[in-house]
Amino acid sequence: MNENTTETAGLWIRVTAGLIDLAGVAVLVVLTTQVTASRGWYIPIELTVIGTYMVYTAAAVAWTGQTVGGWVCGLNVVCRNGQRPSVVRALARAALVAVFQCSAGLPFLVVLGRRGKTGWHDVLTGTRVRLLPDRRAGRRRAALVVWLVVAACLAVQTGDAWRLYRIHRAWCADADARAEQREERTDSAVEVSSLDDAQRHGMATWLADHAQDPADYVIDTAARHQVTLIGEIHGQKQYLAFFNQIISDLYHKSGVRVLALECCHPDQDGELAHLVGDEYFDAERARSIARHAVWEAWGWKGYWDVLETVWRLNRSLSPEQKPMQVVGIAPRLDLPSLALVKGGPLVERLRVVRVIRLDGLVRLLCHDAHYARCVEQRAFDEGARTVVWVGAAHTVLQYPRRVDKTGRAVPRTYRMGSMLYGRYGDEIAQVTLHNHFQHGEIAQLIERCAEPLPHVEIAFIVPGSPFAGLRDRATLTYGGDPGLQFSDLALSYVLLVPHDALEPCEWSCGFVSRRMFGRNKPFYEMLCEQELADYHEADQNMSTGVQRL
Repeated sequence: MNENTTETAGLWIRVTAGLIDLAGVAVLVVLTTQVTASRGWYIPIELTVIGTYMVYTAAAVAWTGQTVGGWVCGLNVVCRNGQRPSVVRALARAALVAVFQCSAGLPFLVVLGRRGKTGWHDVLTGTRVRLLPDRRAGRRRAALVVWLVVAACLAVQTGDAWRLYRIHRAWCADADARAEQREERTDSAVEVSSLDDAQRHGMATWLADHAQDPADYVIDTAARHQVTLIGEIHGQKQYLAFFNQIISDLYHKSGVRVLALECCHPDQDGELAHLVGDEYFDAERARSIARHAVWEAWGWKGYWDVLETVWRLNRSLSPEQKPMQVVGIAPRLDLPSLALVKGGPLVERLRVVRVIRLDGLVRLLCHDAHYARCVEQRAFDEGARTVVWVGAAHTVLQYPRRVDKTGRAVPRTYRMGSMLYGRYGDEIAQVTLHNHFQHGEIAQLIERCAEPLPHVEIAFIVPGSPFAGLRDRATLTYGGDPGLQFSDLALSYVLLVPHDALEPCEWSCGFVSRRMFGRNKPFYEMLCEQELADYHEADQNMSTGVQRL
């Protein structure tokens, strides 16, 4: 058969061969980067895969006319005259293929529409991909195996995504039903900026009469509810010190048996149980748990002091007393890659291939449902009274019902607190720690009202208070919802120190390891806003850089 009349390969068999080659290159590069990361050397995986693939395919095509994938699928690349491409032509073709790969492979689809089954990279380099007639059976077997593997991977991802989405929808349905039961408010929200001096004075007087001690209030609240959500602003020293201070009383006075932390993953629960229940506190194991927590940058010391505080508590208990447990609630997500895709260097935005997995995207979009399910397992399936230490945005219990101009309910994006409250009602309690980020001038007003008190540390119930109906439309929290008011977001409020007196939590020295730096050097540089020479320098600068999370 004349070479020029040999059948030209179509899109799908070419993609099959390309997937075989790409998988082989990717495995080789990833294994190499694992070795280099252990030495603290960073290699951008995606860019290296593309570059290696380009060099490999160019060399293989120039040398033999086919890559490993082409050999398996019975394909080879030839010029229009049937001759093997030169090195220059093969390199140009490989470079165009690499560019098209960075365009999500869309330019390759032109092969489907062209009569000669040639792509732009073929046309521009004067090449074509032909089918070897004696490899038909092997070609079919290769295509079957490759696409069965692809289908299986997609099926697993789709199954996991669908399962989590169904869990998410079930939680949202409960939250919707609870919102429908809530009575309509007859009074309207009041802009905090419209208050006069007399109203502010009245609020200060009310606070002086009704303020409670924060520790006593939280301990009493936890004793009366199966789940208590404590909403924090991440990385604040005074808040973590307060949490560590009340852990023993939460156990002995409130009956709390589980602390659920947003900074840990559920797959770390076994390690956490071993750590807090062991005879000796293993500081290195605690550091390892911290290094594998969310963001791979959660090195604030106060969070990991909780593990030692719980260990000390458990060591003080008699054999008959059930030990306290620490569990994680955050799903596994590649958050450093997500951050780099959103705001990192151009090269690092190629990490988008790591974050577009279907199951990963659903975990990201439905992570509050994951939080809620983890809490439910401990608090209701196992019956353990639970305190959840989590970012304040996740703790909102009761969003008001919203309707559009036609009277139809407007769908809401529910957070963990609303989901749990929707299903379990008053068994869920919420405590919001003082913050300006969510509440703006309302938080500032509470500070001013607390100034005359003998002790600034206060706690109070928001519904029924003169602060309940306030809103601050200047903040992102309230600005997009004209019906939202303070009591919708906070059922109880704790002020430990004024906002300006808050201090960043101490950094755990030595947190960033050589391997962590080798995996995510650009992420740490983005947080620190400077180039970093090694993991020691990263660790020294992360105490301030991590605040940007």
